Amino acid sequence: MNLITCYLINLLYLISISLCESTSSTKTFAMIKPDGFNLSKRKVIFSSIKLNGLNILREKVTWLTKSQAKEFYKEHEGRAFFDELVKYMTSGPVTLLELEGSEAIKEWRTLIGPTDPKKAKLNSPSSLRARKGIDLTRNLVHGSDSNESAKREIEYMFSDKIATLPIELSLNSNVNSEKTIVLLEGPAKGIDSFLNMVHYSGLNIVNKKCVNNLDLSSYFGFGNNMRLGNDKSESKVAIELESDKGIIPVMNTFLYHMNKPINMRYYTSINNNRYKADKLKFFPDPKKVAEESSDGTKCDDSCQRPGIMSFLKAFI
Repeated sequence: MNLITCYLINLLYLISISLCESTSSTKTFAMIKPDGFNLSKRKVIFSSIKLNGLNILREKVTWLTKSQAKEFYKEHEGRAFFDELVKYMTSGPVTLLELEGSEAIKEWRTLIGPTDPKKAKLNSPSSLRARKGIDLTRNLVHGSDSNESAKREIEYMFSDKIATLPIELSLNSNVNSEKTIVLLEGPAKGIDSFLNMVHYSGLNIVNKKCVNNLDLSSYFGFGNNMRLGNDKSESKVAIELESDKGIIPVMNTFLYHMNKPINMRYYTSINNNRYKADKLKFFPDPKKVAEESSDGTKCDDSCQRPGIMSFLKAFI
């Protein structure tokens, strides 16, 4: 074997090593926070992941408990914002992602932008946080900052310690859009909590109105769990909800996973035929003013208490 042949063999070997290194992949952990859980934001996030060449190896939807959120963010324990962060991270469902790419950590953190959405809008206006983030706490997504963090976070979040919600939220789902009518009855705090969860569930609010002045006894019959308007200190709100993931599993999931029991009663259409009947009863004309009750009169003061109408107006 002459010198030229040896040189060529060594050169090919070095090139092969270089190619292997350049095509090797790394992993990172990503999390879509509660404020990013609605369908429109999820579509933006997943589309950005795909367009930037990152692969999703694993995906899981969960609802963090207080202890799980504290464990995940334990490096921040003792800081002024820690309690508020834990409260926020347990306020709704989150989506956990294991991502793969040539430089997954760097690529994902570049894609999401600076932690503060205000700074992101100035320094990285095309980033996810600049486009969809709200503030330092509600900044849409999380991304590991190092290989060590990514390894720890992936192992913890995809372990058996973190339960998976029994709900299909894949954007590739072929389930047709479905609608239902939900009637809420209870104190303002309970209705606020319910509506907050609607926001995080990815459901769309099509219509809503107060029905305080409506006598429901003739419609539902006696023996149901509604108080039929006898208690003037409580409110009744009718909402038309839509989901392209199957309305019943979505409803059952976020009702079941309420952070704490609330003193509220609710009714929901159990099938499409019942939905059509409920639609005619509560929303015969979708163009009517939302605050107007079914009998054409304005809602009384019990439906105008702080919190209820502010929540309703925020979702329509």
